[in-house]
Amino acid sequence: MKRLTFAAVVAGLLLAEPSSAASAGAACFAYEPAVSVVTGTVTITPFYGAPGFGKTPQRDAKLHHPILKLDKPACVDAKKGSSYNSRSEAGIESMQLVFASYPFGAEWHGRHVAVTGRLFHAFTTDHRTKVLVMVQQVRATNEGKP
Repeated sequence: MKRLTFAAVVAGLLLAEPSSAASAGAACFAYEPAVSVVTGTVTITPFYGAPGFGKTPQRDAKLHHPILKLDKPACVDAKKGSSYNSRSEAGIESMQLVFASYPFGAEWHGRHVAVTGRLFHAFTTDHRTKVLVMVQQVRATNEGKP
């Protein structure tokens, strides 16, 4: 009986549909301090801020953040022992770009780019995607949009 149960479990695992990240051919990344390169198209996306984050649009701050729409879904592995990078994420389709200096990425709007930086998990209400990139370098690519 045990042998039959084990065989049934193994068969079930082999026949089960793969996770959305794996089936989409996602590349798994690591959180900071690892440096990653992600590619996609940048859009400067509007968001509502405090006080109501969209619940009171007349009073809420209007914010614009650079968001990288990834070429393909990605995943990031949890970092053990980290306070805010302790969650694995799969099926990531976009990442907020965090720039250390002005102009905060506006010049990249609508362009296909390769972004080099350190990934970290969202931990404040100003973080608009589950995973963000602290940008070290952005370069235009010839792929996708011009």
